[in-house]
Amino acid sequence: APLWTELLDTWAVAGSGPGFTFPTTDPVKRIDYVTHSPNVHTLDADVVATQASDHLPVVADLVVRRGY
Repeated sequence: APLWTELLDTWAVAGSGPGFTFPTTDPVKRIDYVTHSPNVHTLDADVVATQASDHLPVVADLVVRRGY
């Protein structure tokens, strides 16, 4: 878990609502994440409603600064 303490959670930075992703039929748990280093900037994060899997996908718009 040491790496987890160094990463930022896109949902905590830019998401809206609870961000639940499991199960797809009636999500009650957040078990899917997009994380990144502090050198990356989060513009937006969203959970996509789809029945393609047993999890809902999390998508994020990120900006990577030059030189990283």
